[in-house]
Amino acid sequence: MRRIVQYRFTLFAISLSFVLSCLFIKGNAQYFEQEILNVYYDTDADELLEESKLLIRNKILEINSFRIKEIYLEGHTDSDASDIYNMALSARRVDNVKTFFLSQGVPVKIIKSESFGEANPWSVDKSKNRRVQITFIYELDLNPGDFLRNKVILGYSYDAITKNTIPSQFVIEINGTNHLKKTSRRGFFKVTGTGQNDLSLIFSSDGYLNKEIVLTGKEIAANKDTIKLRVFLQPVTVVERITFNNIYFYTDTDKFKPESKDDLSKLYQVLTTNPDLYVEIQGHMNFPASRKATKMQTVYNYNLSHRRAKAVYTYLIDNGIPKQRLTYKGLSNFRMVYPLPKTREEEDQNKRVEVWMLSLNEVAASKE
Repeated sequence: MRRIVQYRFTLFAISLSFVLSCLFIKGNAQYFEQEILNVYYDTDADELLEESKLLIRNKILEINSFRIKEIYLEGHTDSDASDIYNMALSARRVDNVKTFFLSQGVPVKIIKSESFGEANPWSVDKSKNRRVQITFIYELDLNPGDFLRNKVILGYSYDAITKNTIPSQFVIEINGTNHLKKTSRRGFFKVTGTGQNDLSLIFSSDGYLNKEIVLTGKEIAANKDTIKLRVFLQPVTVVERITFNNIYFYTDTDKFKPESKDDLSKLYQVLTTNPDLYVEIQGHMNFPASRKATKMQTVYNYNLSHRRAKAVYTYLIDNGIPKQRLTYKGLSNFRMVYPLPKTREEEDQNKRVEVWMLSLNEVAASKE
């Protein structure tokens, strides 16, 4: 019996609607969004089912083909056959999906594809691993006047002890999406077009604890035009670095795999037995240096590593660790142990979580 392709809001189907980035070109805002659709296969099959074709066709119509800027195809298999066989099978699946897109009038120049064989399992359920993952990157048809409210947030980041300005990077978390920004070398930052949504800004710099600034929509609305902030980062010293290689995530998600339980428990025990230590949680991901990343892919890589680090942070808070002792950051694929991984084990080590044990320098963090 052929398996019906699933199209639903679950871990194994579509991850809908989070804004990857806002690119400002010649003063006009372009907003891009990503949607992921998975189509599945029976064992050894490489032809698209009619149900799969219908799903793809409907998604093209829903988005509107003229707004689609890039399509990424990733071919995957289960682990039942040899690596060589599975690599060829995943390539055939991708080729057939690409052919179908071309038959629907999608330009070949916007289609990118890659085959992974059995290298990136999605689930313990093998039927979920026999898939082609289709990522649509498309431009949102938004009227900027409906989204922007001409609000501006600006300020500087400082060393909490010396009170000197320092450069930092910061993540804007708004409506469940993350946007990576950097201050100037003098620590100056400016955020425009924030609207009246709740948001948080998480500032970080090497050698400092993260600092989170939370602004509610009401607070933003209460200011006429400009909100001024002074962000003080507390300097710290690294006491110890601990690597957790067995905190695993399902592909393209921040959801823990069941086998992560032991290392998460070990991390929790380290913190409960060392109550005077602060920690920095670093999320890493696997994206081989041989793969060319577009600007949107780079944004996605960072966003995923950030969400994975936050998942560990949230796990610890949910288990009673005070959030004041925790800081986290995503480091994308910038510090891979194996820039060109050759085995699944090397890929898993690139997806590691590192924890840096920290001690505060000199004085407590400023409350300003």
